[in-house]
Amino acid sequence: MRLRVALIAGASLLLTVAYAQALDAVRRLSGPTVSGTITKMSATEVTVEKKVGGAENVPVADIDEVSYDNEPTQLKSARRDAENGAYENALAAIEKIDGAAVARAEIQADIQFYKAMCQAKLALAGGDIAAAGKSMVDFVTKHPSNYHWLEANELVGDLLVASGKFDAARQYYGQLEKSPFPDYKAKAGVALGRSLMVENKFPEALKQFEAVLALPPGKGAAAEAQRLAATLGKAACLAQSGKPDEGIKLVDEVIAGADAENASIMAQAYVTLGNCYLKKPEAKKQALLAFLHVDVLYPSQAQAHAEALKQLAILWNEMNKPERANEVMQTLKDRYAGGAK
Repeated sequence: MRLRVALIAGASLLLTVAYAQALDAVRRLSGPTVSGTITKMSATEVTVEKKVGGAENVPVADIDEVSYDNEPTQLKSARRDAENGAYENALAAIEKIDGAAVARAEIQADIQFYKAMCQAKLALAGGDIAAAGKSMVDFVTKHPSNYHWLEANELVGDLLVASGKFDAARQYYGQLEKSPFPDYKAKAGVALGRSLMVENKFPEALKQFEAVLALPPGKGAAAEAQRLAATLGKAACLAQSGKPDEGIKLVDEVIAGADAENASIMAQAYVTLGNCYLKKPEAKKQALLAFLHVDVLYPSQAQAHAEALKQLAILWNEMNKPERANEVMQTLKDRYAGGAK
């Protein structure tokens, strides 16, 4: 009798687990994962019909990840690799997906987005900007009701900035500014500030970053990330405006206060620190150490890593270490096609 009861309980548990896995899932930043069936999606929210409790609308600004019932295992791998900055691995996984076997439109869109996103991230580190831009614009055009749409607009803007098309980039950043989310408005401000820096308009960029920092403080990791990004932008502008010590002080505060596991912020912080030290002729050793932090600790952050490698190659040559410079240049060529130009 006990054996029979145990077998029935075990079978019931297996069925329960199988059912639980056969659901769409929206992982939230601010609370528990919402599981059920995604019945509606827009650029600003995803609606999940739960097994118990009816429908729940999850704002895009609160979404960490969306996964789908019966999605290809390669997509799961690609999504995880992309989130960790392993863009080449993510692309390799996506290439293994049999697109003809994917019927659900949301899954097809996810495949297209992650492929374009990985291409964009690699292009920003020194790859093919034009090809990545075409893929990303294609996604933006075809999927205006997808929850990735705002992020895709930001990436198109970044690629346009890298191509020197600043006015066009601002139109895409404007989509984030028009969104209902304070975090995305802050993202737009940071992106605009960075584009002004690329144009060497540092006073204007400084005002943009200060405007972001003057916004009412948001809650959660996403809001904090934008505040730190704006602080780093301000530091870079101060250094470029002849105030490197003020910039260094701000970066040191970011490094001291940020989560060391936040690779994106930390990598950008050390790149910014290195660039601040470069504005002090007597501080090349400190600059080199800052860029080395990125190479050793945060190589998964493609764009920051490529920039750090470029500066390391220059600094090693200036310090009469040509063998180290050649080693860095080889890494740059191997990992980031075109990044050594």
